[in-house]
Amino acid sequence: MKRLKSVFLICVLGLVVHQNSIAQLTQADQPQYAATKISPNLLKGASIVVRKDSSHLRIQSIGEGVFTTSYVYTILNEAGDHFANFTVFYNKLSHIDYMRAAVYDANGKFVRRIKQRDVQDYSSADGFSLYTDNRVKYAKLRHNTYPYTIKCEYAKTYNGLLFFPGWHPQTSQKMSVERSSFTVFSLLSHSFRYKAINLEKATKTPEQNGVQTWSIAQLPAAQPIPYKKQTSFPRLLLAPNYFEIEGFKGNMQSWNSFGKWINQLNANRDEVSPETTKKLKAMTSKLSSIEDKIKVVYNYLQQNTRYVSIQLGIGGWQPFKALTVDQKGYGDCKALSNYMYALLKKLGIASFYTLVKAGKNKRPIQTDFPSSQFNHVILCVPTAKDTIWLECTSQSESFGYMGSFTGDREVLLATPQGGKIVRTPVYDQSVNTLHRQAQVTIAPDGNATAKIQTKYKAIQSEAIAWLISQAPEVQKKWLYEHLQLTGFEIAQYQLTLKKDRLPVGTETLQLNIRRLASKSGKRLFLKPNLMNRYRTVPPTMKDRSSDIYISSVYAFTDIDSISYQVPEKYDAEYKPAPIKFSNEFGSYKMKVFMDGRKITYVRKMVVNAGTFPKEKYQEMVKFYKQVTKADKEMVVLVSGT
Repeated sequence: MKRLKSVFLICVLGLVVHQNSIAQLTQADQPQYAATKISPNLLKGASIVVRKDSSHLRIQSIGEGVFTTSYVYTILNEAGDHFANFTVFYNKLSHIDYMRAAVYDANGKFVRRIKQRDVQDYSSADGFSLYTDNRVKYAKLRHNTYPYTIKCEYAKTYNGLLFFPGWHPQTSQKMSVERSSFTVFSLLSHSFRYKAINLEKATKTPEQNGVQTWSIAQLPAAQPIPYKKQTSFPRLLLAPNYFEIEGFKGNMQSWNSFGKWINQLNANRDEVSPETTKKLKAMTSKLSSIEDKIKVVYNYLQQNTRYVSIQLGIGGWQPFKALTVDQKGYGDCKALSNYMYALLKKLGIASFYTLVKAGKNKRPIQTDFPSSQFNHVILCVPTAKDTIWLECTSQSESFGYMGSFTGDREVLLATPQGGKIVRTPVYDQSVNTLHRQAQVTIAPDGNATAKIQTKYKAIQSEAIAWLISQAPEVQKKWLYEHLQLTGFEIAQYQLTLKKDRLPVGTETLQLNIRRLASKSGKRLFLKPNLMNRYRTVPPTMKDRSSDIYISSVYAFTDIDSISYQVPEKYDAEYKPAPIKFSNEFGSYKMKVFMDGRKITYVRKMVVNAGTFPKEKYQEMVKFYKQVTKADKEMVVLVSGT
């Protein structure tokens, strides 16, 4: 009898499981994600619609947390396909608990579910890494017809919480959002801080029993706002008050306390060999200038080390010992900066290990929200006369030059007293200069030969600095693609770089140019602005919502002086009158004059960096319209025979 009951129970349980499986399949087949259900307001200007996005962060201790997320995206066209790449990163300090994903067609009908064999597991090394435990699991979910929908779910456990995953409900101008939510559940009191950015339309539940939820709905695709300092996208930043990684406990309530944690990681890692110390002292013994000594040590660093990233566990934040770099000759940004710090220390020169958010177009850090916002390390060397900043990963960078990669931004100094926010050097229109001189000889058929020398300074020199390190075929291809000319041949070229606190790159060209001047009967039509015509005008905006921001990276002073030798018996039938205008966004001057058979064109354009009132936007648009019009001015030459 007991055996019959057991068999009956097994049958019942099997039937329930079978019915549940059928119910799941039936539910999957229901067209809940049909594209026709999307509001027309969310389709306008969109390539992807977030149908549902629900994320949860569970903070279990100062060193452990679990993040789970489930999101549904409808991909409307090819421009949204990259959102169909299901990507989850992990490393020694985190592991993926599960990954699930499915694809639905335009009608919301279930198409397929990813299987284990569909998920690829790769190293996420950057190409420079010798050892790294950073990895990524990846599955491609693209479908063959549009629109289609993907549903992705995963959970990840963190064994070390230096930073918390935040909430980014909208991440693209082509993305609209039906609904998105983010929930934090903490088992600890006062365990995290947050900062809401552009979340005025979001709702937040009151904190109750350690649970807080933010949600937002019905966000149309964002309209791009040019010349804006911060992103317009909504986001929620989170950071721990206290944290622990592999036994290293820290406090992130202030920049000062975060800097103390960095010092804790770096403690007792600044020894170098007696042989290296002796060598450095011999190399600098006859130098009286502190700057000269620093420069000698920096040259030694560049000549004897190379950049190799090693990211293993706590090594993602802690440099390996200076003695290791001394012996091996390689290291990542942390290790090489720490090594340079150690070398200078042996000469009695103090310096500061410095965290920076590097990159030409990176958003500024949130200085009012202490947190891990950095991706690179440099070195700051204060002296009595000046502060010297050193990029320690490059074997070719100019001494003391930060440029577009790390210049003009807030960074965190790890001083002996703790962390301190300061700003790196600004490179703006006063130093980002271009000086071009050219001699051009025009033939009667409009063809021409030209000798051109252009000197680029500071940020404008960076393209030349990169180009010099490339093979000749790469250099020539780049020149053909980037010179503002059509129908030309490079007869000769030369590239040089003068390394300095403000590096100068020189480009010398000899060109043969076809139909530089257009011939019509007895006339030649010539645009005297040879190769520096401004073509970009900001889009018109009626109601701008934010102030205008022009980064120093894009501020410059350009001076062109072009001399044209015209054919015999040709005179100027028309030459433009001098042009001059300016406002707070910049200035422009152009003049054309003729002396015998020689025409000289002189142009100076300045673009100013800064933050300007939003009400001035139309004045900025007007300025660039004037520039583009002036750059199209033409000289008309007529033959007397």
